[in-house]
Amino acid sequence: MAATKLDLKAAMAAAVEEATNAARKEVETTLAASNLAVKAASMAAEEAKVAFEAALAVLKDDVKAARVAAKTHVEEAKIAAKLDVEEAKILAKKDVEKAKVAARHEMAVAMAATKRDVKAGMVAARMHVEEAKDAAKIDVEEAKVAAGEEITAAMA
Repeated sequence: MAATKLDLKAAMAAAVEEATNAARKEVETTLAASNLAVKAASMAAEEAKVAFEAALAVLKDDVKAARVAAKTHVEEAKIAAKLDVEEAKILAKKDVEKAKVAARHEMAVAMAATKRDVKAGMVAARMHVEEAKDAAKIDVEEAKVAAGEEITAAMA
């Protein structure tokens, strides 16, 4: 029985040793797997950080491009507005010149009409004066004749 007890103790010690070794191996395997998982997670986090930084850089470039485009658009709008103002000034000057020409023409027409009216008035006045002279001559002649008749009648 002594041999059996020793065999049993040896078997137990061997079983404990084997179980301990198996447990150690399982812990080491689990630890190695955990370390690999941590490394993989760390690498994934690093990749995510790189991807985030790349996306941020692209976003910054997009914002910068949008600002440049907006500034360019504003400058183009300013230039277009200045051109529109200049064009409006030119058109207004042309309209003013046309109005001046039209006013000069109307003044010339009015002056010509006035000259015609003055000439017609002068002609009418001359005719009236001539008629008045003729009438006065006739009146003078009639007065002379009447005076002559009165003188002749007074002498007779």
